Amino acid sequence: MTPGWTWEVLRASLRRDWLTARSYRLPWVMEIAGTLFTLVLFFYVGRLVDQAEVEALAAYDGGYFAYVVVGLALLRIVQSALTAFTTTIRQQQTTGTLEAALSAAASPRAVILGSAGYVVLRAMVTGVAMLALAVPFGLRASPSVEGVVGVVAGMVLLVILFAALGIGVAAFTIVFKQAGPLTGLLAQALALLSGAYFPLDLLPGWLRVVGEALPFTWGLDVVRESLLTGEVPIDRLSLLAVGAALLFPASLWLATKAVARARSNGSLGHY
Repeated sequence: MTPGWTWEVLRASLRRDWLTARSYRLPWVMEIAGTLFTLVLFFYVGRLVDQAEVEALAAYDGGYFAYVVVGLALLRIVQSALTAFTTTIRQQQTTGTLEAALSAAASPRAVILGSAGYVVLRAMVTGVAMLALAVPFGLRASPSVEGVVGVVAGMVLLVILFAALGIGVAAFTIVFKQAGPLTGLLAQALALLSGAYFPLDLLPGWLRVVGEALPFTWGLDVVRESLLTGEVPIDRLSLLAVGAALLFPASLWLATKAVARARSNGSLGHY
């Protein structure tokens, strides 16, 4: 399939999901309300934590609230990128639409990317909206140009990296049908070990080492430092870029092989 046709498939998938979402507006309202409740909750938790004067939070002008709200926003984005492809592929398997889409002239890569592209983009919008809604609660971002570039680059690279992981798990789903527990476990591990909710200094030594090795931790550091201090950790941004550049094409190749295997053994429509 030519790149033009691939883009047409992606654009059609995004348009389909956008039109579907527009017809059900209540989830948007509930999502915004849930975001506000979360911000209020952590705003008051932040008041309690700041009284303890945690040394690792001293570098952030907004204290614990500024620290945690970045983690909450990025967790929302990354968990969506990690789980959305598996969820939608599984749904399409059970409804029979996956086999129909892949039996047409569409590229397997385009079908898989389009299956959850809207969900991931929506999560990105929601994450950015959470940061914007946190400003009235006291979140103070750095106005530097370097900081803005670091935030955008960090978010984009994180989405690419974890979309790659999500596509890899979706490839596993195409062949073996069940991968829900795997993505759930990965999402919980990210929340615990990445420093999203609390500084890694509070973890035991060996868990801290594991947390520091996670790509999500690198992305958190890049976005958090860029947004709150205006300083971009170039070393961690470089690691994210390398990881995204290697994993994304590898995941698409793996997904293509998974579709080919499912076609060859006749299990593409099984669930």
